[in-house]
Amino acid sequence: GEYTFNKCGNLKTVYMPKVKSLGSFAFAESGIINADAPLLTGISSYGFSNCLNLTSVNMPELNLISRYGFYGCKNLKESFSSKKITTLTYGALSNTGLTSIRLYGNVDIGEQAVGYYKDENGNSIPIAGFKVYGEKGTTVEEYAKSNGLEFAELSSLPMTCEHQWEEITELATCTKEGLTYKRCK
Repeated sequence: GEYTFNKCGNLKTVYMPKVKSLGSFAFAESGIINADAPLLTGISSYGFSNCLNLTSVNMPELNLISRYGFYGCKNLKESFSSKKITTLTYGALSNTGLTSIRLYGNVDIGEQAVGYYKDENGNSIPIAGFKVYGEKGTTVEEYAKSNGLEFAELSSLPMTCEHQWEEITELATCTKEGLTYKRCK
């Protein structure tokens, strides 16, 4: 539900093995350090916003992060990665400690969704040196370049898994070019 653990300062670790979605402000401004939700597919607006102690997130099924989902999580510094992300809305991962992100295929990315911080006057500024990893010719590359962020192809990263790679082909339509890319199974 909404505001379930909002401002629970003593909450440190959350394991949600069966939860698939979170309500707005569910963990906002809580003391959470680790969030493990293996089946979570969506985070509603402000779900984990301003969780200043959050350092670790395990959400492999995550495909949607709504408005300000992780906004202000200053200690979230690991390269955020969920191979299933399809949508990042406005400010979803902005003003965090992230210095890079990995996104796979075409992703619907809202304004200032990632790679931005707020200055002392409240202005959103692109993070210098922020790196967006993705596939060439995708919306991910377009977002990085149109926001002045560094773009690098996922293939430039060393393989860090022991899984098999599968080739994905998105067919061309009247309004979209076709695309082929690889992702870890």
